[in-house]
Amino acid sequence: MPFPISFLRTSARLGLVALALGWLATGTTAWAESPKEIVSSVNERWNGAFNRQDAQSLAGLYTPEATVVPPTGEVIRGREPIEGFWSDLLGKGFTDHAIDIVRVQKRGDRIHQVARWQAQGPDGDGGVKEYKGHLVTILQRGENGRWSTELHIWN
Repeated sequence: MPFPISFLRTSARLGLVALALGWLATGTTAWAESPKEIVSSVNERWNGAFNRQDAQSLAGLYTPEATVVPPTGEVIRGREPIEGFWSDLLGKGFTDHAIDIVRVQKRGDRIHQVARWQAQGPDGDGGVKEYKGHLVTILQRGENGRWSTELHIWN
């Protein structure tokens, strides 16, 4: 004998509730952002802080133990030294930073980004010139679900 339609409807509803609870329990939703969307969002916040000349907000986008390696090869570790680095650089007049994503790859709680960057800055003769190059960042998802930069290196 076939199941009554009311039984099938109730079973379907219970199945949907169980599925939704499973998603909530794992912290995953059907509408989760793609790795590229996550990186784009982080890049927008990064560019915004840079272009507002806000070194403190820039440093807040890094993990507490992050590493930054600028073209000089200097290795800068930790938020406070990273904030100092960006404060010094921004104080020299760098502006109009933009990032163009080349490649994004997610591995567990980390996302690797390869991108092109550009910015305006002093040319050494009192004028302004365009600087550009490539960057690599590794983003790490924290326990709170927020993505922060763990490693940032560029040329």
